[in-house]
Amino acid sequence: MSELSSRSLLYALSLGAAVKAEVIALHVSDVFVDPPGGRIDPGMVSSGEIDSWRQEIKRQFDQYLNDLAQMPDNLARVVRSSQDPWKEITSVAQEMAVDLLVISTHGRSGLEHLFRGSDAEKIIREASCPVLVIRSH
Repeated sequence: MSELSSRSLLYALSLGAAVKAEVIALHVSDVFVDPPGGRIDPGMVSSGEIDSWRQEIKRQFDQYLNDLAQMPDNLARVVRSSQDPWKEITSVAQEMAVDLLVISTHGRSGLEHLFRGSDAEKIIREASCPVLVIRSH
């Protein structure tokens, strides 16, 4: 829900309108994924709290989309949770038989790129479809 993601979403919407295609707005949240076996250990948050956080993220995403622009009827909204956004993005693209991914990149370099890697790079390598990258500058 950043300025960068807004630019890439607006680009995807205009591209989708031009070719009369469905556009999927995907937000990947890093809210905790359910623990293995659904067990909550003492000191951890409850599954009810996690569900509440997820509902709040979905509400914020819907509000973000509504504030960004007049959303067309051909827009599908998808919210997922994952510790690895790039994996979730490529997984959703495959599950939903996406024809093109439109993503943004921060254009990190140097040490930050070395330690964090690039989600955009991973998506480009692993995606089952072409990827259009919208740069930060």
